[in-house]
Amino acid sequence: MEFSEQTALDYLLGVLPREDSNAFEESLETDANTLQLYLQAQDDCANLSLSAIPQKSSSDLRSRILQVSSQPFELTPLFDTSIITNLCDAYSSGSTRYTGGGVSSSIADVSDSYRRDTLPADYQNLLQLFNLVSGTSSASMGINDELEDWIRSNSSSGPVFNTPSQTSDLSVDNPSLQSISRTYLSAFPSLYYFLEKIISKNSTVADVRRLFYLCRDQLKIMRASFRDLDRDRLVEDEKLMLHGAGLLRSKWWGANHTFFSPANRVMCGNFFDGPVTERCVEFAEYDSNLYCLANLLSPRSVDSQFHIETVKDILPDGVLAVCSAKTTSSAHDDISDIIDGRPTPNVPSRDAHLWNLVSQSVQRAHQHISGDEVKSQKFLGCYRQDSFTHVWFSWPAILNQDGADASTGKPSL
Repeated sequence: MEFSEQTALDYLLGVLPREDSNAFEESLETDANTLQLYLQAQDDCANLSLSAIPQKSSSDLRSRILQVSSQPFELTPLFDTSIITNLCDAYSSGSTRYTGGGVSSSIADVSDSYRRDTLPADYQNLLQLFNLVSGTSSASMGINDELEDWIRSNSSSGPVFNTPSQTSDLSVDNPSLQSISRTYLSAFPSLYYFLEKIISKNSTVADVRRLFYLCRDQLKIMRASFRDLDRDRLVEDEKLMLHGAGLLRSKWWGANHTFFSPANRVMCGNFFDGPVTERCVEFAEYDSNLYCLANLLSPRSVDSQFHIETVKDILPDGVLAVCSAKTTSSAHDDISDIIDGRPTPNVPSRDAHLWNLVSQSVQRAHQHISGDEVKSQKFLGCYRQDSFTHVWFSWPAILNQDGADASTGKPSL
């Protein structure tokens, strides 16, 4: 079989069909003409790269490369502690696996008329913003004019979104207020940071990409929190579709994250390979738990970074999500007080809401035991080791993996 120059280029670019690729590789071993075509194609690709205008790599790209080349965060000392070994001995996932949806309320149940009106409005604004940062939008290619115009237009008379000015009245004991807390305390605070960064013309394509993830996550969290907010898309969210740990790693790795504080860099080094949840509504709940831990810990980091890890082989039939940051002893004490339910004057009430949201979610995921046991056996908890504060929650693992997989590229809305 004779091959053309285009065939050799297609082979190098990875677009040649598998059967043709196999035939080309066999010919490479025996045919001098095929080898010459291959070498010429390599030269052509090299010359093409030399014709490009030199560009200085961004600080975001450099930091990500350095992170990839660094050693993963060492969790073994934490796993060797008695608090984690006792958790491993006590942990069980139950006979029926929780697949999300237990946190859903109705907008009609929201007693505050203002909030009943603004929830759907915020959701529609998020849909608009999502379209401006996803797919082949101009912002995703580094052209932010349309996105900036939208932000200015929607913030001319006030904030883009109607986030509560205070959270002291957002009791998690009330289902509808719990849904409001989960809606406004998950991804929204960090989302605002990136909107401000874009409008100040101090953003990169990586920031737009992060905004894409935040919008997508926030939309799914809102649909999972309020079942009548977008019924058609919720039907799709409730279908069986496995969501892997790779989805979590791709959006958190190297990202900047903030919660009413300066942005901190997220480090991810210990993510297992496999599914975490079985439906979008479950993934939204799991996702919001991670946001809550990140929001609780990130502002207390002393070195402008924190770690998010998901580990599967520690718990029997369970997955452990761990957030870790270097903190001061007083900052750790604040977190311990929040977890133990001790009111602390210097700690915002929203921080207590963050932990309560995770706590109630973990209890829903482990309904075969009492809520008191979930807490006493440390299915979620906090521990200080050396200068690091670790917070975690456990989740039932997926034992059989039948079903479609969610995309790891740009997942659907």
